[in-house]
Amino acid sequence: MAVSVGHGWSTFGKPMLITRAEGAVIHELDGRPALEVYLSERGAALKDDARSFGEKCLERPIGIPNGAGGHDLRQIHECTPDGGLVLTTAVPEQTVVRVMASDADGLLVGARAAAEAALAEIGGPARFAVVFSCCTRAPLMRERIGEEVTAISAALGDVPAAGFYTCGEFGRVAGSIGIHNSSVALLCL
Repeated sequence: MAVSVGHGWSTFGKPMLITRAEGAVIHELDGRPALEVYLSERGAALKDDARSFGEKCLERPIGIPNGAGGHDLRQIHECTPDGGLVLTTAVPEQTVVRVMASDADGLLVGARAAAEAALAEIGGPARFAVVFSCCTRAPLMRERIGEEVTAISAALGDVPAAGFYTCGEFGRVAGSIGIHNSSVALLCL
């Protein structure tokens, strides 16, 4: 059995230190209101046609460095009246974070890499795969969303697979707490 996670996001902007947080709310980054710092580091205006603050931030999540040399992603869902950022899960104070960026091509590379990593872990062809892709990836890939299935299938080969879009992917891999956003998690047998 193999579990793998991939996403296709890259770091963007400088590292920022969480200087005040409570639960899933980051109140301060680098000693300043988190929203102010995030907006200055994201390198793009918020989407003005979005229905919610979370949708406005969708293409620039926060990345938390992990023990494998990559980043685990956290989407921003809303902001607080004091300029805090509400994430999907708690992030402790003194954690270094970075704004992340990608595009459809990068997300497809990440999906394929997740499938390839699962096959490498089991050391041969899989007999079956279950795929969990984050629902936030669909609006980012738009009309190319079907290519994600194609990329994963091409990497897995002729393997029966099932999957669906989720709200939070769980996949415990080395150096990870197991909670992921905007990612693809695979279980291969």
